Amino acid sequence: MPEKDRTFRSSEHGFMLFGALLLVAITAVGVGLAMTVVTRSLDSDFSDETSEEMELITRACYRFYEDMGAFPASIADLVTKPTGSKGWLGPYLKKTIQIDEDTGLDLTCDAWGSPYVLDIITDSVARARSFGPNGTDDSASGDDLSTMVQVNALLYSKTNWELRHLRTSIAAYNSANPGTQLPTNWSAALDLIQAQGFIPSGTVSKTRFLADSWNQSYVPQGAPTVYSVNSSGDPDSSQ
Repeated sequence: MPEKDRTFRSSEHGFMLFGALLLVAITAVGVGLAMTVVTRSLDSDFSDETSEEMELITRACYRFYEDMGAFPASIADLVTKPTGSKGWLGPYLKKTIQIDEDTGLDLTCDAWGSPYVLDIITDSVARARSFGPNGTDDSASGDDLSTMVQVNALLYSKTNWELRHLRTSIAAYNSANPGTQLPTNWSAALDLIQAQGFIPSGTVSKTRFLADSWNQSYVPQGAPTVYSVNSSGDPDSSQ
């Protein structure tokens, strides 16, 4: 074979090999980009699904708080009654929602399979949290997803109801006992009001009406005759 033909064919073979390698590289980049797009799309879908599940957890926490007067110690307490607890009327959250006859959705884990956690921040504020796509506890930073559970509106509503009931009971007691002064010690005053049936009798009822939703003792108004009662309000409101 002439030297010229050999050189040409060698160059041609080199160009073909280079072209093949370039095609492989382009294909690899394309596949990589496609995988990135698919991963991002899945993470977006998983984030939406997780946010919807955390909304269900938030609502379950509100119902738990209404019955128990405190947040659950963990997500599991929304599903199963804690040992020795009183007032629990759950389950407040179903562990599994059946999607079809073969598929169930676990509401105690996020879309990436990590268990949800509940951070108790104050007596009236908590945070439901997912570890996010990386599955690592980033303490509510990084790619963690979270939603706040704030029960102050519920606590104010409960306290306002109790205050209305107590003020009506004090007025009724004073009307039925002219010239008799209720003591400014609220516990002692409550005993007298209970004794005449203006609020239900019993230890549970007295405990309920001794303090507001933030466990701050109700404050009698008026001296020497108590004519009303007030609450000192949310102790976290100034923070």
